[in-house]
Amino acid sequence: MHRIIAFLVMSFAALPSWADRINAEAHCAKGDTGQLYECVFHITKNLQPLEGAEFGVLAEMPSMPMAHNMRPVTAHPTHEAGTYHAVLDIAMDGAWVLKLVFEKPQRDLVVVPTHFPPDASRSKNQITKHKH
Repeated sequence: MHRIIAFLVMSFAALPSWADRINAEAHCAKGDTGQLYECVFHITKNLQPLEGAEFGVLAEMPSMPMAHNMRPVTAHPTHEAGTYHAVLDIAMDGAWVLKLVFEKPQRDLVVVPTHFPPDASRSKNQITKHKH
């Protein structure tokens, strides 16, 4: 019994802490031309805005693997702590995943599912208008 408990304790101690993971939210809006989208990324680590991060953004369309992938682009910091910006050139509308490949402060990969255009993923029944 003691061996099992010791094994479980050592197994969990060897796992990286979930708090040390980088977390990301993406908010994209249609750009001025073609299929360009202006994306803003809110990056946190340990529930705090992450400054000084260096990462690239890749977009892939899961429903069409190897058909609609875009070249990686570098995200740039904005004036707001933990907020970064990148312009994505998306080949077509639909469901996509954004892969954020971090080099600093640690090597990490964060996958953010999204939809282009952003409002197309919500049905008309889900979109409500506020009346005041």
